[in-house]
Amino acid sequence: MEGHSGPEDRTAEDVRCQRARILKDKLMKWIAFVLTFMIAAGPAVAGPVNTADIAAGATWVVHLDAEALVGSGVGDWLVKQGRQRDLDQKLAEFAGTFGFDPTKDLASATLYGTSYEPTSGVAVLKGNFDKQKLLDLLDEARGHEESEYGGYTVHRWRQKAKDKRDDGVRYGTFHSEQVVVIARSRSTLEAALDVLDGQVAAPEVVPEVSAGTFLFAVAKGIPADETGDRARFLKKVSGGFIEMGEAGDSAFLNLKFTARKTEDARRLRQILNGLLAMLSMVAEQQEERDGRAPDWAPLIEGAEAGGAGDSIELGISVKTQALIEVAEARQERKAARPGVP
Repeated sequence: MEGHSGPEDRTAEDVRCQRARILKDKLMKWIAFVLTFMIAAGPAVAGPVNTADIAAGATWVVHLDAEALVGSGVGDWLVKQGRQRDLDQKLAEFAGTFGFDPTKDLASATLYGTSYEPTSGVAVLKGNFDKQKLLDLLDEARGHEESEYGGYTVHRWRQKAKDKRDDGVRYGTFHSEQVVVIARSRSTLEAALDVLDGQVAAPEVVPEVSAGTFLFAVAKGIPADETGDRARFLKKVSGGFIEMGEAGDSAFLNLKFTARKTEDARRLRQILNGLLAMLSMVAEQQEERDGRAPDWAPLIEGAEAGGAGDSIELGISVKTQALIEVAEARQERKAARPGVP
């Protein structure tokens, strides 16, 4: 019968759909990898970035505007999801231990480093802290010691090491009642305090971000001598920038990388454009076949790859409600298949 799809046609179509799902998963994992790499040095929760908090020689910065996130549609949905998982109780327990609620009292923090050595990382946190409670916790910390620098009391303690390159030693101080500075070496902490006490030059690495951004991460001069799974990618790029946020009723994700070679950038742009085109085609075919587009289709519809010369760019813009529906659909599938990640 004309228009009837036989077993061979269906098999070929299923294979295309499976390949598209694999490619889609790889794209999502790639985006997740980039974000993870940028924030691997530690957490950052913040309000609008203040460049005066950052050393002029910074090579990487991570910044999350918690106020913008909590006030967005995405943030509201995340909070509601958290409450379904006893978030309120966990926050109460956290506040009881540390003296502040991260969703309300942690107003600003910035994470940066002047090199890619772990000991160069600095966290500057601003908020309404219970200083005495934090000091009491420090007194109980393993190996806690106090010393002075420039009129500040510097605290040294040990905590569980993050990896084999981490000795677990941390240094921290209150720059003021509402500003906490933490680092992995004393010299880094001292340099960060000097910056807070009067830096004039602005850091070149900090970019202009889009209105509504609640997370950005930027890096330049990325070393090419990494080993492991991320080495292949890092050998091709020297810098990168990522921003996530919400403008109006749409959420967005923008990625931009600088390749070490123009030819590498051209090839990566071709790969991204080919991937987006293939996923778009598969989404159309599935909608024609099933009368319904796949859950992830809105992400592809709002995606665009570009760039020129040595740059590779990927932008995704999608209605916030559509993004929430994608996340909820994924949750439903996961719930229906116990044991499947």
